[in-house]
Amino acid sequence: MVQDEKRDVKIREDMIPNVMLCFDDEAMARMRGTPEYVVSKIFQKAKNDILDYLFRNNTSVFVLFDSMEKYPISNPTFGASMSGFLRAINRIDRSHNSIRIVFALPEELLPFFHGSSENLLKDFEKAFVLRWKPRDLLRIIAHRYRLFLSIHERSFYEELKLNEVNFHEGKGLSNFYRQFFSSNITNNLGIEESSIAYLIRHTQLLPRHFIMAFNHIARSSYKELQNWRKFSPNAIVDGVRSAEELIAEEILKPYNAIYNNITKNLNSVMGDLPPIFSYGDLHRRINRIKSNYQMTYNEMVEILFRMGVIGRICNDQKGGKYTNAEFFYNFSGNISFSGDDILCFHPIFSQYFKSNRKRNGDNRIIYPHGVSSEL
Repeated sequence: MVQDEKRDVKIREDMIPNVMLCFDDEAMARMRGTPEYVVSKIFQKAKNDILDYLFRNNTSVFVLFDSMEKYPISNPTFGASMSGFLRAINRIDRSHNSIRIVFALPEELLPFFHGSSENLLKDFEKAFVLRWKPRDLLRIIAHRYRLFLSIHERSFYEELKLNEVNFHEGKGLSNFYRQFFSSNITNNLGIEESSIAYLIRHTQLLPRHFIMAFNHIARSSYKELQNWRKFSPNAIVDGVRSAEELIAEEILKPYNAIYNNITKNLNSVMGDLPPIFSYGDLHRRINRIKSNYQMTYNEMVEILFRMGVIGRICNDQKGGKYTNAEFFYNFSGNISFSGDDILCFHPIFSQYFKSNRKRNGDNRIIYPHGVSSEL
């Protein structure tokens, strides 16, 4: 109640934000107290309204925070703020069954957040790693292309009855790719391999990588065939190759903000390495730049592994078309390396860092260990 010279004026709680602009600090204090009090009342009312709505309608709400572009991980204040933020998410999750908050955090930056956490168990008690399978990613781009065809190739879309295809069935998905992809392509080494396997191994199994490569394939094929109904083998190879540099830049970009000039420095020492190389080969090159980052050699190797630039060959056996490698995105467990390890570039980065295959004559194709290309 605010006392006026002539009359009492009743002020409702929902009028407070507007009224705050009309009264001086003393009048505001007499009316409702401090601004912090006003804000807390507004917040509490909004919170109660939301919870009441969810209860009455027997429903839930999901709040998704997408990954940030840049994380100032070297800033202690930011680290402390993130620790409090993660703990608040867990507290809300425990207190309210109808509210679910999902915060997307790049997995490669997890060690930095662990380091700034005051209580790992509380901050990360509900955390889990999201790993994509090739089949899931192939469904995504099949669905996107089906929508594209429904607009730009309507007669073809209806002829194939694409609206009836179920991509969650193996047969539906395999028939779709059989329609648009040739079974095999001849890669830049002159070696024949599965077109789907070729696409998979030139990504880090992320939706944006698949979409980027697929878009380049489609555009390259259209230039050649002047329609969207089939992708030529040459277009698949050219499309993936043209997307490689963009994907590599997209992967490296966040690390340049964390490790000053990391891409430039790696370019200065990684060139001329063969796609498959020894632990010692890498050691000699990394020693030239590790002082720039005040890291040991092993720490630098771990960073390159987390970035997805390098992987470790599994059960190195000469001969055969493929050799399997562990990369960060298909690896679980503690990261450790030894002098006996045989390492490799991820296929995305072989061309990016101008790998020299002639140095050891090893023409094996590198494929991620444990990742199936079956549809």
